[in-house]
Amino acid sequence: MPTPLAHAFLVWPLVEAASRGRAKPSFVIFAALSAVLPDIDLLAYVFNVNESEFFGHRGFTHSVVFAFLAAAAIAFFYARKKSGWLKAFLVFLAASLSHSFFDALSDTAVGVAFFLPFFEVRLLFSWRPIAGSLKTLHDAGLFEIITAPLVLFETFRLILPAAAIALSFRFFALWKTKRFYKNFSPEPAMFQEEKRKI
Repeated sequence: MPTPLAHAFLVWPLVEAASRGRAKPSFVIFAALSAVLPDIDLLAYVFNVNESEFFGHRGFTHSVVFAFLAAAAIAFFYARKKSGWLKAFLVFLAASLSHSFFDALSDTAVGVAFFLPFFEVRLLFSWRPIAGSLKTLHDAGLFEIITAPLVLFETFRLILPAAAIALSFRFFALWKTKRFYKNFSPEPAMFQEEKRKI
């Protein structure tokens, strides 16, 4: 199962792609918040709510309906005094949905309730390449689930590749900008030479 930190990093390439490599730090942070927010249902364990219940882990907060509601609220808070609300909404929606998507790709015991509140079915993809734990927090302690192999897997298979892709967008945008200013001159070179002599 991807940890909240992994979910936050996994949406960074999406944000950079949507911003053409020029994403503002605040935009990246709000997108990361959108990606992590579905795991607010981890509080269910504090109140002894079972995973199979409506507000259990990977329940309603991992649904498509919740993703739309959360993205709309976060986009309003982020862009209420700016243009570009729709772009922010779409990016935050994709970030929130990505959380459930990656959870369904993880090799864990708990399925994802994509279609609550309409259908209670919980789904996992047949192909689950993301390492996880077949135990739940009801069955084991936190450190029995988030083990050293899991942390290493997420670091080298999820976090670092996502960061590399995101940074490549930024470096490419920077390269294009430098190339533009290098080739663009507001005045002919002969006039620049005259200015240097003066």
